[in-house]
Amino acid sequence: MKNSRTLLLLAVVALLTGFSLFEIVPPISTSSLQFDIRFSEAPARPYILRVRIEQTPVDGFASAPVPRALVSLDNFTTVTNLSGYAFFTTTPGKHIVSVASATATLPTYAVEVDVTTRITELVVRFVETRFNLQSLDMVVDTSTQITYVTATYIPPVNSSFYVGKPYLTYIDQSNYLKRQIGEETVSYLPGPIPQYRGPFTEIRTGETLQAYTASASIEGLVQLVVLKESFIPAFYVETQLTKRE
Repeated sequence: MKNSRTLLLLAVVALLTGFSLFEIVPPISTSSLQFDIRFSEAPARPYILRVRIEQTPVDGFASAPVPRALVSLDNFTTVTNLSGYAFFTTTPGKHIVSVASATATLPTYAVEVDVTTRITELVVRFVETRFNLQSLDMVVDTSTQITYVTATYIPPVNSSFYVGKPYLTYIDQSNYLKRQIGEETVSYLPGPIPQYRGPFTEIRTGETLQAYTASASIEGLVQLVVLKESFIPAFYVETQLTKRE
């Protein structure tokens, strides 16, 4: 009998201990749910800079695009396409755009551009011109067979020009008609004259007319310079900036 009571007591204790091992958890309610949703900002639209390079010939024809010109934005360089355009993605602010010709037919030019809108277009137009020779001095060195030429010209006032070396048509000691194009001597051929290929020097004229000089060294002895077919090649530069969002 005593053993039966002991067993019954142990059974009750075990039952109570079993109930204490379980925790009744209430069902999950919608009010207890939390959602962590974060919306990231969409990527910012890039700032586009389009640079178009044009050249206006001296004969008065309309400007034409310059393909394969070298265009640099700060430290990045590309070339223009067949339509004369170069494209850059950049940031707002002031940037330096520089233009050069791979064939040296155009002077090197640089301009500061302030990018403030999503799309900015810069047009750089090289306008070709020629300065007539006001006078010409020649020194013939028979010992070295070199002719030194100094040409005088007068550019317009209050302007900036990129000026080349003299472009001379002359007759040499053998009575051949030739051309001195900057630093290169070529045979005279009828038709369109060959393009001058640098170098160029920038000059800035003042409020009064002033004479400038340009020199050339010609291999061989020069008898006569044909003034009406001789000149100083030059360019001035026009820029146009267009902005839109």
